[in-house]
Amino acid sequence: MPVEPIYLDLDAVESPVDFTVKLNGVEHKVVETSVSDFIATARAIEKLGVGASVEQELETSLSIIQRTLPSIPEAELRALKLSQLHKIRDFVMTANGEKAEEVKPGAEGAAGNEPTAS
Repeated sequence: MPVEPIYLDLDAVESPVDFTVKLNGVEHKVVETSVSDFIATARAIEKLGVGASVEQELETSLSIIQRTLPSIPEAELRALKLSQLHKIRDFVMTANGEKAEEVKPGAEGAAGNEPTAS
């Protein structure tokens, strides 16, 4: 009796990332990080090193955000307030499982509908 092959249908695997960012009244879906994008992000962060300037850090943050939210025009990202930039960077990194959400003692549920890494 012939042995039936076992298949892994990667085309049927659904993305676990289901997060959306709203900016200027428009909703932008977070794109799951590909292996290539993950490597590019890791390289960019490594390249920063300890002596990186604030400008280099912000440019790296923008490039990470643009890979995960390609539907947001670069000009809109550059127009963000710094607090918004930090929030969106943390949001997309948490959404893609690259960063675990930090929970402060006694703050369960206080973060609203922000993502949590599973």
